[in-house]
Amino acid sequence: GRGIAAELFSATRERAGAHGFGKLLAWVRADNAAGLRSYRKNGFAEVGTARRHAKIGGRYVDGVLLEFLL
Repeated sequence: GRGIAAELFSATRERAGAHGFGKLLAWVRADNAAGLRSYRKNGFAEVGTARRHAKIGGRYVDGVLLEFLL
């Protein structure tokens, strides 16, 4: 709640754009509600879901692919 994530996202976007990147991609576990909220709040859009992307603790979890166009 102190704006640290927003500052990190901003710095990453600036640095990536300065180096010629066209987009940023992130995989986030579908059960990571706080992580998904943070990416979405900082301008990332969901572009897909990988079903049963990883097996964690004996159970499968989906992965959500998010992108930010620079």
